[in-house]
Amino acid sequence: MTYSSAPNHSQFYKQELNAFVDQSAKHLVVDDNNIALYFEQFQTLANPLLSCHYISKKECNKLFYQGFHPDTCCSLHQHFRDMHINQGPGGNLDFWELFDIAHTFFYHIRVAAEAKAMQQKLAQEGEDRELEQLISGMWDLSIHDPAYAVLYRQCTHRFLKALHVKDGVHDIMHSKNPKPKSSQSRP
Repeated sequence: MTYSSAPNHSQFYKQELNAFVDQSAKHLVVDDNNIALYFEQFQTLANPLLSCHYISKKECNKLFYQGFHPDTCCSLHQHFRDMHINQGPGGNLDFWELFDIAHTFFYHIRVAAEAKAMQQKLAQEGEDRELEQLISGMWDLSIHDPAYAVLYRQCTHRFLKALHVKDGVHDIMHSKNPKPKSSQSRP
């Protein structure tokens, strides 16, 4: 490679980096895995430009931050304020530091979301077991048995909303449609 062709390659790499940053900014970062992938791809494109001094470290830092979706930037700005970080991305905060902060931030969001989903799952499983126990208790009883009425009341009181939402059972139980008539005529 001749000396005169070096700026052309650098120009091409810079255009490629800018295109990658623009494309990345269109996609919302949803977790720490997304940001790790973005960081890896950004670093692959930016390192040659940094090593040959075709872009400054400050310019590289700004480009890295520009690659975040605007909603992600808003979340990160709030996180910077919460952490009392006075310097913003693209200033003295380099893209390695920004990656560490953003990766940790999204990791905690993902872990919190997984914990919430697990709590909801456990709560639903508890409700399902409770409903199953109520129905099992009703199974062997006659509908005329007072214990059946107590269990039925507990079941409808506790799970009526779930029945209404899940299967439309509430609507079926309270429907005023008459029984279907036979289509055959009597002799």
